[in-house]
Amino acid sequence: MRYDGIKLSGRVVHGRQIGKKMGFPTANLIMCTAENIPFGVYGVRVMYQGRMLLGVMNVGTRPTFEDDSSVSYEIHLLGFSQMIYGEILEVEICFMLREERRFSSVKELVMQIEEDVRRAQQFFGNNEIDFFHWGKERRIHGENDNSIVHLMDLAFFQHCEREYGVNKGVYNTIDAWFYEQGITNILARRQEVVSFLQYVGVIKGSNERLRFGRGKLREMLTSYVKFDERQFS
Repeated sequence: MRYDGIKLSGRVVHGRQIGKKMGFPTANLIMCTAENIPFGVYGVRVMYQGRMLLGVMNVGTRPTFEDDSSVSYEIHLLGFSQMIYGEILEVEICFMLREERRFSSVKELVMQIEEDVRRAQQFFGNNEIDFFHWGKERRIHGENDNSIVHLMDLAFFQHCEREYGVNKGVYNTIDAWFYEQGITNILARRQEVVSFLQYVGVIKGSNERLRFGRGKLREMLTSYVKFDERQFS
């Protein structure tokens, strides 16, 4: 049976910090909407405040710990470490990694989680453009917060710096590059700047400050345009 395409939503709540203690902090969800999903581990993509994140989700009763029969939904977000308690996450299942099972020790469980994360990163790495488009389509259809592009110049840059780790020099280069492509309207250009930074975040799989080697920034911009759904004029 295929599980890709199943969508869920839930609010992040405080958990018992078991995942964090094992080195894999998770967002524990109280579900708002949910399908009848078999217990197991899944690769997922998540929308949080207009940003697309990738992650590994466990659905089940945590049989290794044998202390709770209730069903839990826990997501380890790749390259993401912000505190998001109380926030609503929209989740879409991309693929199933394995069924849930009981492990003989916590050490064995940690080793399996490491393998789950490695496999998920490998799959996402081979399909990053498809997952990027999922987030971009939502932006095009107005589901993101468009108030960001209406900020004053300094405030908009500070948003990009805070959310995507881009410095002033890199930001100016990106903005100038889109202007050279004919996007002279500042609001449209800002939308492309944010979309590009989201794209780079998916490719790099990191929430840290963006760094580019010599010539790599323009190379990434060219790569981004190849997969853009609109024509530059």
